[in-house]
This record gives sequence, structure tokens and C-alpha cells, in this order.
Amino acid sequence: MKRIIINADKLFTGNEIIERASVVVNGTRIVKVGKYGEFKGKGLKTRFLSPGLIDMHVHATPFLYKYPYSRELKVIRYIMSLFLYNGVTTIRETGNSVNNTFNTIQLQMDKPSIHSSLFLDGKDPLWSMSFCVYDKSVIDKMLDLAKVLEVEWIKSYESINPEIFLNIVNEAHKRHFKVASHGRAHVINSKVDTIEHIVTLLRKTKNIKWRKLYLLWSNSQELSQMKAVASHMVRNKIALCPTLVLSKMELFPSDGLTYSKYLRKLDPEYRPYQLKHPRNPLAKIKIKKRKRILKNMLAATKLLHDNGVRILAGSDCGNPFVAHGYSLHEELKLLESTGISRLDVLKSATSECADTLGDMRVGRIKTGCRADLLMIDGDPSRTISDLNKITHIILNGKVINRASIRYMKNP
Repeated sequence: MKRIIINADKLFTGNEIIERASVVVNGTRIVKVGKYGEFKGKGLKTRFLSPGLIDMHVHATPFLYKYPYSRELKVIRYIMSLFLYNGVTTIRETGNSVNNTFNTIQLQMDKPSIHSSLFLDGKDPLWSMSFCVYDKSVIDKMLDLAKVLEVEWIKSYESINPEIFLNIVNEAHKRHFKVASHGRAHVINSKVDTIEHIVTLLRKTKNIKWRKLYLLWSNSQELSQMKAVASHMVRNKIALCPTLVLSKMELFPSDGLTYSKYLRKLDPEYRPYQLKHPRNPLAKIKIKKRKRILKNMLAATKLLHDNGVRILAGSDCGNPFVAHGYSLHEELKLLESTGISRLDVLKSATSECADTLGDMRVGRIKTGCRADLLMIDGDPSRTISDLNKITHIILNGKVINRASIRYMKNP
């Protein structure tokens, strides 16, 4: 097994920053952590060493059934390279067709490790990959299927009947599955593991339209309910994956033009990627109101964090203008802009995610953890954008020069 020594001016363990530290990797595992230069042998040097990043809300295929599946597999390879290029070494797939997720896991290439989900919805499903749960009698069948597919998470969507939803959560937990909920409507009486999207926290019912939901955020008085929401979430150990970058791109799609060259490769027929000033239904809202909406979402995220809610970094990439890999860095910048400390922002994409996943092999640099590491020529503890100054990715013990990742080839 190959032995690697890495000496770092600064090391982020997943919990704290250590000055002048050294790490020994043997095979696929971290075997020692000590002082700079403590371990004998020729070593690699870096300014900053971090655990690999975790994106907790991913759709690894941005479209379904639009192209021949052989082409979609090529696109998935391209997406995996985008993740890796941006230092994302673990992802939670929160909604995809079962065969896509299975085939992605089986791909023989350097790629992030994948925590998968079974996507459940009710009588009026929005997405074609949904498994529809009409009544309690099918819950056991769905969970049996999840076990066969080696799925770890159950993702619930909005049209599930509230009583059935509670049964899903209870039965899933009995079988050691974790549950992610899209929205707050049913969650107030449950003990789900995560709530997805800050925008859904003002949803008191499941029948409110998306544009109207955003408009609720223009009223600062709505934030008054956040403390009660935070109290419930902390009491029931519910984490929040706010996906602020998705809300920003929906409110201001032109901000996503930086990544259009990558997104056009994924979906060349999607016309807005070709426009200089793309628009969507939310763009009809006046610009001042859209800015106030985003400002209130940022303030709510900070309030929830300050009241003890675990914040998880997730991008919801796969949506229009939300590029795989790159968007996680945008999410971290938005989290920093809320006023959350840089250390806690770094935790939101590493150790906090690992704890929520229940995977102690990732998200930290300590003895016994998997050797998923980032060598960075910068200092993210001072400037969060320095996280993108990656020189090398160490994936499961394999050293990969970032410049060697040929993600720009046509899918």
C-alpha cells in the first residue's frame, strides 16, 4: 500500500484549524496526524489541507429521458469530473431515477462517493422518478425496495398525505433509513433528519405556488416564526440544507451565466443558457423585492444557525443555472455572507454533513478516516473563496493533480 506524507501550513480537521501539521496516509486511510515535519520520509507540501467537500443536495442527472441513455451516461461522467475538479468527494443524491443512481455508483472512474435516496411522492407527483405512496399499505414495499437497492435515505416530496408521511418517517427510522423532507408542511409533527431548502420553511400548507412562496419572503415579519421553527428543529435534531445558491439563481438567473459554458454541454437544447439576460417567472418580481427576498433568506439562515440548527451545505445542482461542483462554492460564499463564521461554514461542507449522513469515514482529518483530502494554495479560514484554489485532490488515497481532470471534454 502506498504511503503518503503531507505537510501543511494549516490543517482543517473538520472541527478546528491547526497550525503547522502533518498527515500520513497509508493506502486509503489516514493513519497518523501530527506536527509539521514529524514523520520521516519525502512528503508533499501545501499551504492548507482540508477534508474533501460534501454536497448534501445533488441531482447528478440534470434531465431525464430527454436524450438516449448512452449519452446520459457520458453526461454523468462529465458531471462526476466537475464534482471532483471542485473538491467535492462525497455527495448525497436527493432525487434521481433508481437506474441512474445505480449506474453512477458502478461507473469505473475517479468520482465522489455517493449516498443515495429513494424518491417518494403522493397522488400528484411532480417528477417522473417518484415512487408514489397512495396509502399505508405500500410503505413496507417501498422500504423493502430501498433495502434491496442499498439506498440510505428516503426523500419525501410534497403531495404525500400528512398521516402517511408520519408513517413513512416512523417506519423508515425503524429500518435505519434516514429521511429528508422537501418542505416544512408535514414536518412540524415529525422527526425527519433534514429539511431541504430555506424557501420551504415558510410553507404552512402544501398547496402554495412556488412564486407566491418566494413572495412570502419579501415580508420581514414572516421571519418572526423562525425562532419557533428553530426550537422544533433543535428539539428533534432536524438539520437544514438551505440551498441558498438555488434561490439566488432562481431570483437572479443572470448570475449563473459564469457557468453557462459547462451547463450548455449538459443540456445544449436549453435555450436560456444561450441568452445574455435569461429570465424566469420570478424575474417578473421587481428587482428591489427580489433583493429583499434573498436578504431575508440569508437572515433566516443565520438566525436558525445561531439558535442551534445544524446547517448543511447543499447546492441542488442539476437545476437550471446551478452548475455541479462550482455551485457548492457559491453556496459556501452565501453562507459566509449571512455572518456565519468561516469555521462554521467550512464545517457545513465537511463534519456537519458527515454527522448527518452517519458516515464517520468522511468530513474529517483524523486517524482511521478515509483519505479524501484537498491540498489548497490559499487560506479558506481567512477567505472562503480560497477553497477553490485546489492544487491536488486526494481521493480515497489516490493523489490527483487538479489540472489533469479533463472535465471540459464534450460529454
